[in-house]
Amino acid sequence: MSEIASINLRENDSQSLADTSLQFDELPLNQRLQLVWEIWWPCAALGTFAHLSQRLLNLKDGNPTIIAVNVLIFFAFSPWVIRRAVRLDFPGFNLVVIRHNGTKTRAMNYWESLSVNWLFTVRPLLWILALAIIFVLPGKMLGKPNPFPPIQGTWLR
Repeated sequence: MSEIASINLRENDSQSLADTSLQFDELPLNQRLQLVWEIWWPCAALGTFAHLSQRLLNLKDGNPTIIAVNVLIFFAFSPWVIRRAVRLDFPGFNLVVIRHNGTKTRAMNYWESLSVNWLFTVRPLLWILALAIIFVLPGKMLGKPNPFPPIQGTWLR
């Protein structure tokens, strides 16, 4: 088991400042945006392609093909995107994986990237669940209708 615990700063592309390591929130905004972009754009492109394909093929959300594609994206594509981001050399910084025995490396294995993917997926879902409980549960206890009615149809049809 390992963790991404360090972001090395570089003065130029060939020199690494091994002593200088930062956490993500200590990076300047432009460098944080570069890192987020490199993780986000491949996922957004594949998600858009998958969604449009689903609509063009008239597949419903519960279709086994859609479920299989989503599982494949979660277990194969998203971990690859994370491993790719760790290997990239960003202008002025790069990511380093520090393992429990103290060794530093610029590569993650599949299980490490799957763990990061799990955190990227579960944390937002927990916030959404907490917000739904805060806004929906009191209304249900008071007998009020659901403030979020079901969506009828899609915009693409």
